[in-house]
Amino acid sequence: MLREIVKVARHVVFVTRMKPSNICSFSVAYLACNLVVITTFFMMITVHVVLDTSYYENI
Repeated sequence: MLREIVKVARHVVFVTRMKPSNICSFSVAYLACNLVVITTFFMMITVHVVLDTSYYENI
């Protein structure tokens, strides 16, 4: 959790130093990357929950 906060803080500092024209494209790439990470994370949780429930139903 702390690492993520540090990453975001660094990203914000990095963006504020950049030229305005670059901020847009960089932020879009950053958000897209985060979206991929978040979706995979949620998919893993969903699969885990589904497997757990089906496992308990079989007992």
